[in-house]
Amino acid sequence: MVNWAGPWGTGAYKLVEGYSRPGTRSNHIVLEAHTDYWDPTRFPQLQRIVFDNTLDQHQALELIKTSEGQVDILAGISPLQTLRVAQSAFGKVVKVRGSWASVFGIINMRKTDSPWRDVRVRQAANFAINREDLIRYATKGNGVIIPALLPVQGFGYNPDLTPYPFAPDKARELLRDAGYPDGLSITLIATEDLDVQATVISKMLEQSGFG
Repeated sequence: MVNWAGPWGTGAYKLVEGYSRPGTRSNHIVLEAHTDYWDPTRFPQLQRIVFDNTLDQHQALELIKTSEGQVDILAGISPLQTLRVAQSAFGKVVKVRGSWASVFGIINMRKTDSPWRDVRVRQAANFAINREDLIRYATKGNGVIIPALLPVQGFGYNPDLTPYPFAPDKARELLRDAGYPDGLSITLIATEDLDVQATVISKMLEQSGFG
């Protein structure tokens, strides 16, 4: 038996079946409550937890929506999927605002003639995004606005920073000042799970002078 966490650890469970080495993945993992856990406020509420890694996200989601007891917990579902689970007679959506995940865009400045090397162009893109509408419509309210890469609960978060406001007129002005009075054509690439968000962002960019 390998201790998943003891009095010196960070968790309230011990690993009794499955891999315990970092970077490995087992199809079947079993955790049992650590009855000597040091923190009474986070004492384990379940005696035994079984992780089944043979199911993919889609299979697990369908079981959550259409049956009871085969899959108890599924994490990391998309905003649109939360709506489908909420409409199910079997599933329940539980939201946690303390997530460490951040979604951000990466600007390609590696080309010597990249327009993004001009800070005004980068600022224009930031002013072009209506972050409140993005969260309201593209993620169904699942998210909060942060001023940089770190979430509020992250180590090093700076409370003195403020997010860019939504200012499309300012965005167009900056593009003109940067030498793009007729707008600037760009390419936006996103993963499939961010397709909806990327589509909304692309429309916002288009309204501020980006093509």
